[in-house]
Order: sequence, then structure tokens, then C-alpha cells
Amino acid sequence: MSFGCFVLVNDTEVLDSKRAFVALSLFNILRFPLSMLPNVISNVVQTSVGITRLNKFLNSEELDLDSIEHDPKEPSPLVIENGFFSWGDASEPILKNINLQVPKGHMVAVVGAVGSGKSSLLSALLGEMNKISGRVNTYG
Repeated sequence: MSFGCFVLVNDTEVLDSKRAFVALSLFNILRFPLSMLPNVISNVVQTSVGITRLNKFLNSEELDLDSIEHDPKEPSPLVIENGFFSWGDASEPILKNINLQVPKGHMVAVVGAVGSGKSSLLSALLGEMNKISGRVNTYG
């Protein structure tokens, strides 16, 4: 393709073996860097996204340490009583009137459809959601 363009565009120059071998050598030298260019671009984009996420995380507000209790005298290690939770400062609670008690030594599976609040429930137990009202106790 390159040699064909050279012959068509350039009427005064002749494509001799010297030019052809120099061009082939140059193409061979550039083959690896040009094949790596899409990977480099992809990695730069991924790095940019990662930096943006890290910046958002590091500049976010600290969790309210008083939103959950850690009382080891509680008979159950995981307790939510009449819990209302929202994400951020949203006025409308995402989780409403949640009551949960997991006895010591029991295993629990949180199962539900996409968007039903499984991750929000676990975030509420960790104190990552804004607790509007209720009581949360975790230990262990």
C-alpha cells in the first residue's frame, strides 16, 4: 500500500531497492510500537477513570461513627431495629422500617432481585448509609 502510494504520488522519483529496503526496515521498527498503541490508550483511559474514582473516594465525607453501635453485650451480633436509611442527604429513605436480628452462630443469605436493596442493607449494617432513625448494633 505504501509503495503503491509512493509510485502514484511521486512522478519524478523512482522506487528503487534502496528506498524499498529502508522503508521496510522502518515499517519493521514501527510495527511493535504501533501494535501497542491501542493498549496504551486503553490503559490511559482506565487510569484516568481510576484516578477519578480515587479522588472522589478520598474527598468524600467521613462516615458517622455514632450511627452504629458495637455493644458486645447484645445477645445477637447483627441487629437493626426500626431502621430507616438513605444514601447521602436524600430526604426519601431507601430502606424503610427494617427490622433484622441475626442470632449468634447462624448463617444468613441476602437474596433478591436486582435493585431490591441487598447491597443497601449490607451498607446500612456497615454504617455506610445515612441512618435517619432506628438502632443498629454490630459486633464480632
